[in-house]
Amino acid sequence: EKIGSSEDPLRTFFCSELIAKLFKVAGIILNDETSCTRFYPHAFSDHGDEYLKLTPNVTISDEM
Repeated sequence: EKIGSSEDPLRTFFCSELIAKLFKVAGIILNDETSCTRFYPHAFSDHGDEYLKLTPNVTISDEM
């Protein structure tokens, strides 16, 4: 195993990177070629909604 690879049990995640991976696996955003490391916290705010490529018929409610 390469250190830092997705199979490395000691690998760490930045908070938004982990949420992006979760959203891809759950089918909330498109699982395209955009790396999860390219997502930053602002992408999950009201201001970053256009950055998220939501799957068809998926919506995210407004921030509280």
